[in-house]
Amino acid sequence: MPKLVDIVAVCFECNKKFARPQKLRIHLESQHFITIPERSRARRRNNDNFTYVKTSTMHASIEEQFGCPACFQHYEVIHELKNHYYVDH
Repeated sequence: MPKLVDIVAVCFECNKKFARPQKLRIHLESQHFITIPERSRARRRNNDNFTYVKTSTMHASIEEQFGCPACFQHYEVIHELKNHYYVDH
């Protein structure tokens, strides 16, 4: 059964949370001088491992994960996202 996941936009440098990924990209560029590569306008698609949900209230069966602002990867802990960004982008 796929894991229910809510992808959140959180800065991997200062842990500030944003309502929209675009706001995170602007923040990273203006506050941390990190230029984020463009990514396609496609959306994450549900698959055998994950079902993506968007919710303002957390439920016990929904796991919050940190989404990469440059690609569609996501991670359970913020430092894994930071490592991914600096290694892969």
